[in-house]
Amino acid sequence: CKTGPDPNLDLPDERDDLAAAFAKRIEEEGGATQFKIKSELKNVASGLQGGVQKVKDAGNEVADTVSDATRQLPPNFIPFLGVVAVLSFLPTLFAMIAAM
Repeated sequence: CKTGPDPNLDLPDERDDLAAAFAKRIEEEGGATQFKIKSELKNVASGLQGGVQKVKDAGNEVADTVSDATRQLPPNFIPFLGVVAVLSFLPTLFAMIAAM
């Protein structure tokens, strides 16, 4: 009667071609530690891509909100703001010309 798991369970079975091929590939690619590092880097990259997509989606939502807000403005509001900006800048322009 055994009192625990077999310590050889993690070792590849010599008769298992798939496990042997996998073990050979792992060793060719730098061993188990290198394989774990590559796997973790892929997981991190996947997480970053998800975060980037969330930021992109939030930016699109803001753009849609601004677009909707500008559609609700009266049609002459933007040109009116342009005229107000030019008229408020004219005294400064005249003062600069007079100071020359």
